[in-house]
Amino acid sequence: MARDKNRYLTGILGSVIFKRYRKSTMISSRIVPGTMNQSVETKKIAGEFGIASKMARYIRTMFKYDIGIYRDPEMHNRLTVEVHHSLLASKNEEKGFYEFEEDTFDSLTTVEHLIKSQVRKRLYRLPAVIREGKIVTVRFKKDSRRAMIQFPGMSTSCRLSVSVGLFRLADGLMISTPMKKGLKLEKYKPLNEDLDFVFEVPDGCLYVICLFVRYFRASTLLEGVKWHAGSICCARITPGKFEDDRQHHWIKMPDLHFISPV
Repeated sequence: MARDKNRYLTGILGSVIFKRYRKSTMISSRIVPGTMNQSVETKKIAGEFGIASKMARYIRTMFKYDIGIYRDPEMHNRLTVEVHHSLLASKNEEKGFYEFEEDTFDSLTTVEHLIKSQVRKRLYRLPAVIREGKIVTVRFKKDSRRAMIQFPGMSTSCRLSVSVGLFRLADGLMISTPMKKGLKLEKYKPLNEDLDFVFEVPDGCLYVICLFVRYFRASTLLEGVKWHAGSICCARITPGKFEDDRQHHWIKMPDLHFISPV
């Protein structure tokens, strides 16, 4: 129902809507719920974005214990956007399935878990990720001139952790807990030799590697966003077909799986 407020008509009257804007009355058409049609292209993009959001949710779930209580509410959106771009680029519209390549999800490596405390601003140099068959090595190159990571404020040491999550996209499965390795680093102590974290990754899987940094003062873990950082540093698909290695416990992603082209 439209009402007269100080000589300005506001509200709904028939098929139009009246709104007051500054010293004028604006009129727009009323859209009846359920009658507005989306284009085929709009529906398709919305559907793809929904799939990307689900996939981003499972990636975040994989590393939820590494992220801990310091969570960035915008991280899901940032990750969803990058996943969405990857899906759009790999979709075969004619055949109706995704053609994933080894580097399909490379853009995920730009995603930080905490935008106010970024790993890329903590490390002087990002690690190299090397895959040889089923062996993936995360390598931090030696630097005898300085410590490999910044130590802000009162911190005296940090815990550097590398976590690897595995996803079988065609089967709608992921491992229940990521593979993890870590090391404590001391302030002012340079890295005199290469530091390698080695993992075994099965064929036919998306592996997502995240770096996490936690700062300490002596033996006390420092609390607050400033003292915690996390980032995706690699997201790649191993070639080949998955064969059960019985090394991992796989759980379902009930609302997410991708049709295999084979």
